[in-house]
Amino acid sequence: MTATDAGPRARLSARTIPEALAERAARTPDKLAVVAEDARGGVLRLTYADVERESRRVAKALIASGVGKETGWRSGRRTCGSG
Repeated sequence: MTATDAGPRARLSARTIPEALAERAARTPDKLAVVAEDARGGVLRLTYADVERESRRVAKALIASGVGKETGWRSGRRTCGSG
């Protein structure tokens, strides 16, 4: 899967999603990337730097537990649109 961060009509590129995220976090680390309701009903606000940091933390934990590129896994959380 590949993506660009140019907006809703972005064309797919040779970059991976982690590469695109890292590039965006490097360019605009303090820009708001995610606004969502948290588990307690409050508002969660994450910058691109926050998302990059958290994604690296999760990736390291998965690798440490033996998950690799060819390993299937599930987070245990509902995905968007799953009801």
